[in-house]
Amino acid sequence: MTTIIILSLAGLFSMIVGLFKVNEKLVLGLLIVALLAGAGVLFSDWDSKYTYFNDMVYFDNYAIAFSIALILVTLIIFLLSEIHFQQVKEYVTEQYALVIFSLIGMIIIVSFDHLAMLFVGIEIMSIPLYILAGSNKKELASNEASLKYFLMGSFATGLLLMGITLIYGATDSFHLEKIASSIVSNKDLVKDPVMIGGLLLVLIGLGFKVSAAPFHFWAPDVYQGSPTWVTSFMSTAVKVAGFAAFFRLFHVCFMPLSEVWIGIVSVLAAITITIGGVSAVFQTSLKRILAYSSISHAGYMLIVFIINPENAGNVLLFYGIAYSIASIVAFAVIGAVEKITGSDSIDSFNGLAKSNLSLAFFITLSMISLAGIPLTGGFFAKFYILSSGIEAGYLWLILIAIVNAIIGIYYYFKVVIAVFFKEDAKDLLSTVTVSRLFYSILIICSIITLQLGLFPDLIYYLF
Repeated sequence: MTTIIILSLAGLFSMIVGLFKVNEKLVLGLLIVALLAGAGVLFSDWDSKYTYFNDMVYFDNYAIAFSIALILVTLIIFLLSEIHFQQVKEYVTEQYALVIFSLIGMIIIVSFDHLAMLFVGIEIMSIPLYILAGSNKKELASNEASLKYFLMGSFATGLLLMGITLIYGATDSFHLEKIASSIVSNKDLVKDPVMIGGLLLVLIGLGFKVSAAPFHFWAPDVYQGSPTWVTSFMSTAVKVAGFAAFFRLFHVCFMPLSEVWIGIVSVLAAITITIGGVSAVFQTSLKRILAYSSISHAGYMLIVFIINPENAGNVLLFYGIAYSIASIVAFAVIGAVEKITGSDSIDSFNGLAKSNLSLAFFITLSMISLAGIPLTGGFFAKFYILSSGIEAGYLWLILIAIVNAIIGIYYYFKVVIAVFFKEDAKDLLSTVTVSRLFYSILIICSIITLQLGLFPDLIYYLF
């Protein structure tokens, strides 16, 4: 709770000082201090369990671990956002504030213990994102992304609310534990059309939020049209928070109904992995490749729902961190190249290794991790999920996942080939320059990626 207060005050401060000509770097420094303070407060509460708002919010190790991870991901994105804000001079502190407010919503949804709080958290998270997606007001693609995201997000929220209403009508409660107890004590709820309808509507609503197929169609256009640093935030922190909430709801609340939804989720996972992977093959824009890649990764994270519940939370956290770090590095390099070339197409990266070997190394390592190649965090992220899926008896699903992982190697390595083995026709990449801080953050992220690939137990057995 203290963390939410700290971040709320930081967000309000950032928004208010936007009315005055305050140095943006000073505001960013204060926000970084607030983020670190919030993470520190959460860390000090490790192994403690606190409830707030009449047991509507519950902070256990699961919520604390995901909240700290989300704060640190947001911190990294802030530090790498300099390229965007060198070009966009207006409303910088206001955009910082919107990210902080969205982060507060994420912390709420990873710690909710009441369905009303899930809705509140999702709205607090989503509304700032609708604005951020359209923050490049002069770009038609950015305006289109904002409108699409708003319309699809509103539609998904309506379905989610209707599902929550039906669940309340069937169980007479919004609290997760009470809903689960009602299902256990009343076996008729397993066949109750009101309860099943509510569960399916919630599944669809959250499927939209995490861009799981067939509810993914908004993601590629929104990811490509949004500013690159906003896309980085949406495809990492927002997605991980959505899955953390998704998992908490279904494993705490709906586990007694697992025979109803596990089969549906396994099919959704297979469809999501396949559509995301196959669609990425035909893309020429790197942001669209990463958008479809994000959809495919959502399918892998859906596999977490069907594995042994004792390990599932750790697997999801590890996958979320490994995926987020690699994606952030990729989007950071995209932003640096896009600033010079004005394009995010794969051809824009031709010959990057000859003009800037450091950035070439960073994006190559991120592609290797996203592909799940050994010695990177992405390898163990997929290994834990696939091995757990086999133990759970879903061999058919794991075979589909493996085939799509092989397909993923193809489209990820298209980028590597462009970077190292193709010529820069326009000779623009020689002018790509970034600050020492930018390099330092990319180095730290790369070290984390390699460390997760060499010593995965540091995070896998966190809680």
